[in-house]
Amino acid sequence: MLEAADLRGLKKLASELSPEALARVEADAPWNPVAKEALIESLPAVVARWMNHFGVSAENRHEIALAGAVLAIAHGSYSLRKELREMVLEKRAREKRDKQPERREAPVAPQLKESTDGDEAKN
Repeated sequence: MLEAADLRGLKKLASELSPEALARVEADAPWNPVAKEALIESLPAVVARWMNHFGVSAENRHEIALAGAVLAIAHGSYSLRKELREMVLEKRAREKRDKQPERREAPVAPQLKESTDGDEAKN
């Protein structure tokens, strides 16, 4: 359930960018199955050992396991979201720049030289 919600959010963000970004999310965003299995298999024993070490009651093992899993998953999702957000901002800036009309410089009128010696005025 958490993985599905994570993927939906990432896909929505990537869809603003391009089909390539969406394809990347579909390829990279799903949680690594080996890592998920390792988490499911080893986390309870590791957490129990550390809980005993710190004198935490075993009654809290599920909460601690959940917190560890969520933090690990959130880190991966956060990294990908950050990269996608930066790409979205760059795309928006590029689109805004492309929509602005081309600025042309106004022609500069030639300036006449003024006589400083006054001789021309006498003739």
